[in-house]
Amino acid sequence: MKKLIGILSALLMIIPSFIYGQDVPLTEKKVTTESMENKERKLKEKADDKVRKENTKRTNKYNRSLAMYPKNQIGYILNPTACPLGLNFYNFFNKNFGWYVDYRTGLSNFNENYWADSDRSWIENLSGTNGTSGNLVSSGGYSVLNLGLSTRIGGSKYTAFVIYLGVGSSTEKLYDEYLSEYESLGPYYVRNGGNTFTNFNFGFLRQTDALISWQVGFDSAVPGINFGIGFTWN
Repeated sequence: MKKLIGILSALLMIIPSFIYGQDVPLTEKKVTTESMENKERKLKEKADDKVRKENTKRTNKYNRSLAMYPKNQIGYILNPTACPLGLNFYNFFNKNFGWYVDYRTGLSNFNENYWADSDRSWIENLSGTNGTSGNLVSSGGYSVLNLGLSTRIGGSKYTAFVIYLGVGSSTEKLYDEYLSEYESLGPYYVRNGGNTFTNFNFGFLRQTDALISWQVGFDSAVPGINFGIGFTWN
């Protein structure tokens, strides 16, 4: 009986150890499987991300190949308040960069009954005038000449966007004023040189595939805003 009890006791000690020993590999196998699955998932995500970036890069390159690039153009430009008559010319020597020249001038902003740009000696000898009043006026407008560079900053298949920056000179026209004793005559104005300043010119240009362009710009030495319309060609 004691021997039987001893055998049973030994079996009770061996069986749990055997069962526990069988569970360890299963647990380790489960952990190993999850680790491999996580690693495979990360590798797949990395590969998918690489493919996605390559496709995006390829698409952007294709879109850029279809984009419109700047064209040469000639246009009319004006500053309504200071120099309403003007022309500009743009020449692009590659797909992104070019140069431009811009000239504008103003008419005398005097009343139509005033005599502007008259001969000084004729006015001073004219009966009824009292010579110069000493009043120097500057309402003769401006003359502007600029030269600069332009560059493409973006666009689409149908539009090219360009910014431009240049430097030049701006001359404010000055006149001497002569008064008359007769209400029906004068005042008379005679050109008396002008004030010349260094001028910085900058702005934005939009060209379209319809061969028409629009622009807006500014001058550092001229009051007001510049507006323009141009015609492009290849």
